Amino acid sequence: MTVRDRSAIHVLRLDNPAMQVEFATDLGGKIAQIVDQHMGRKWLAHHPRLAWRLPDDPDAPDAYVRLGDLGGWDECCPTVAPSTYPLPPFAGRSLPDHGECWYRRPDERRDGLTVEHRWRGASLPFELRRILTLDPDEPRITLDYALRSFANTPISLLWSAHPLIAIEPGMRLDLPHGTRVAVASAGSPLGPAGRRFEWPLCESIDFQS
Repeated sequence: MTVRDRSAIHVLRLDNPAMQVEFATDLGGKIAQIVDQHMGRKWLAHHPRLAWRLPDDPDAPDAYVRLGDLGGWDECCPTVAPSTYPLPPFAGRSLPDHGECWYRRPDERRDGLTVEHRWRGASLPFELRRILTLDPDEPRITLDYALRSFANTPISLLWSAHPLIAIEPGMRLDLPHGTRVAVASAGSPLGPAGRRFEWPLCESIDFQS
């Protein structure tokens, strides 16, 4: 494991009068923090004890949970869980936990209040692009994603944004009625993984009651 002090990691910042967004480019282009400039509130959680660090063995089955789950906002691609790719012509290739973008330094380009990151796959021939734009005045960011394959045959890719929000008592999640939601974790009180429901009702649970 390589441990690096935060001051030694390249951090890129976007600012407007209402919001600041920080990126840790060396740590897989992580969105390191989103700050309310008026309140001083930091919206993304950080690990309370572990320093920012780069794992020496990111392909280990538990590398993300053991070494990389440090907070902020990571991108998971081309998979979310450690797995073996099942389809030809890449059948049998090992895919690391939470994919590989979270530890691969992306190409970075800034244009004013817009930052573009591009990750190129190593385990599979793909490119993930994320473009984040900060509104010049309002506390609002816009994210645009594109996933591209360079394979000669169709391939299966999974992508997931992985933000860790600093949750406090009294916070609530508002979604449009009818938004389709799926249970992602085994052992959830909402039912088995894969169960689908429409917000805000899941069986007898009403998330807005």
